[in-house]
Amino acid sequence: MQSEDINNLTLEQCKARQRQLRHKITGCCTRTRRVIASKLSRHEAERLLEEARGHLFDSSLINDRLLELLNDEEGGVQHEQFHRYGGDIDSMAEAINDYLASRAGETASVIGDTSNQELVDAEQRVLESQKMSSRTTTAPDDWIEEYCQGKEKQLVPSGDNRYSSVRVDLDVYSGRTLDWFEWISLFHALVHRTGKSPGEKLAILKRSVRGETADMVYGLGGGEEAYKDALLRLKTTCGSRAVMRAAHLQALDRIDIPRGDP
Repeated sequence: MQSEDINNLTLEQCKARQRQLRHKITGCCTRTRRVIASKLSRHEAERLLEEARGHLFDSSLINDRLLELLNDEEGGVQHEQFHRYGGDIDSMAEAINDYLASRAGETASVIGDTSNQELVDAEQRVLESQKMSSRTTTAPDDWIEEYCQGKEKQLVPSGDNRYSSVRVDLDVYSGRTLDWFEWISLFHALVHRTGKSPGEKLAILKRSVRGETADMVYGLGGGEEAYKDALLRLKTTCGSRAVMRAAHLQALDRIDIPRGDP
């Protein structure tokens, strides 16, 4: 994440990016607890710690930008939250050190490492998606229908954010149903709720999807109607609740719990 990109982010974009990073840090901590509880890969535990520290570093850059945009009271709250996540990672490091010490002298195996990691990652994706969908009666993609029906609350401009660095911060959508809620939430904050025109938003949307997902929006023209059509197509397919429920069950059914440890 480059400093010049961060300096162009609006307050809403910073908050969205910070939520994403904190979500990832929490995910690393949760997966680490699962690794330790199930006595899985020691290398995986160390990898998760390194990943969490990387997310914390990126979060520190966003935190600095937020302190510039917020007043002293709000900035103090953000800074306190940042240090709390740092404390979570410190606790995570201590737990990993204890785990490594408890298994010192054990022979490392090369069996099951990939399966172990897939188990932890798949379980985490399922749990996070279920939590996000059940947290409130308002789903992260409900805004699409509100926008298409003309019921969306009008955006109050805050400076000229037409040239914000959304292409840097918005990840490409994986195409996986379990990733839909997280990705569309970021798209809403980083792209949709900006001063960009519907045509520009549609162009960014098309650049942010691949494969079969890209086929859904291929050939659409420009303008607001095409943008609305693209959003509805993606929600109907990627955000199908029936497909999500099936994906949750399939992700859990195909997981075996190996015990090999590299």
